[in-house]
Amino acid sequence: MKHLIYIKWAFLALVAMVLFILAAPICLLFVWKTKGIDNDYSKTTSINIDIFGNENFYPLWNFLWSKGGYSFGIKHETMSSVFGKKYLERSLNWFGLAMVFILTKKHCLNSIT
Repeated sequence: MKHLIYIKWAFLALVAMVLFILAAPICLLFVWKTKGIDNDYSKTTSINIDIFGNENFYPLWNFLWSKGGYSFGIKHETMSSVFGKKYLERSLNWFGLAMVFILTKKHCLNSIT
């Protein structure tokens, strides 16, 4: 019986992900149209998504980008901050270093909290 609860939560997580994928770009365009592109919504949203990704997908990020050391998944921390810390301690694999290159080293180091 307990496994049915886990199936329910997995289903609800999938529904939430689909709703997010559908709603996020529409909401972003709506805010740009009604408030203009130069508002804090984009910045706040990108930081919140960054923190959400770090907190919720850390098993994948640690597997894909890490050689040990400081871990993804710390509450209230952005992925950019983790990339910066891991860059300094040299615990990123080649794929993690590619992500630092994409985000820029300056951004990752400036994001350290």
